[in-house]
Amino acid sequence: VRDGLRQRAARLEQAQQAVVAARAALTEAEARRDAEAAKRLAAQQEEAAALRAAEAKAEADEEYRRLFTAAAEAERVAQHAEQKASFARRDLEEKGRPYRDDPLFAYLWDRGFGTARYRASPLVRWIDGWVAGLARYEPARLSYALLSELPGHLETHAQHMREAADAGVRAMAERRRALAGLPALAAASGTTAMQALEDAVTAAHEVLAEAEAKRGTLAA
Repeated sequence: VRDGLRQRAARLEQAQQAVVAARAALTEAEARRDAEAAKRLAAQQEEAAALRAAEAKAEADEEYRRLFTAAAEAERVAQHAEQKASFARRDLEEKGRPYRDDPLFAYLWDRGFGTARYRASPLVRWIDGWVAGLARYEPARLSYALLSELPGHLETHAQHMREAADAGVRAMAERRRALAGLPALAAASGTTAMQALEDAVTAAHEVLAEAEAKRGTLAA
C-alpha cells in the first residue's frame, strides 16, 4: 500500500509540474503576442500621424492626383459592372421562371436537348424532337441560355473590374506613403506573423487544459 501511495504521489507531482510548465508556457506565449500587438499598434499610430501630416503634400502632388482620379474612375466602373451583374441575376430569376415552370421545356432543358451533351436512343430522340416542335423549344432554349449565361459573364467582368479598382486604391495609397516618407505597404507576412503568435497562444491553452485534465484524473 505504501508503495502504491508513493507511486501515486509521484505521478501527481509529475502532473502538477506539467500543469505549472504549461501555465508558464501560456504566460510566455501571451506575453509575446501582446508585445507584438503593442508594437504593431504603435507603428500604425505613427504611420497614421505621418499620413495626416502629408495630406497637403499629397493634394499638391500631380502623380497622386492622377492616381486618385484613376482610382475613382476604376471604382465607378467596378460598381457599374457589379450593378449590371446583379440585374442579370435578377433577370434570370424573374424572366427565367416561366421557362423553368414549363414542364416540357424543363424536361428538354434538363436532358440537354439541342446541345452537344444530349444523349438518347433513336426512338427517344425522335420523341423528344416531336415534343420540342410542339413546345417551340429551340427559340425558347436560345433565350433561356442567354439568360443563364449572362450573369456568369458579367460576374467575371465585375470581378476583374473590382480587382482593377483595388489595384488603383493600392497604387494611390503607396504614393501617399511615399510622400509621407513611409516604406511600401508591408506584405502579408506581418499578418502571418501575428497569426502565428495567436496560434501559439491557442496551442498553449490546449496543452494546459490537457495537463489539468490529466492531473484531475489522477487526483480523482
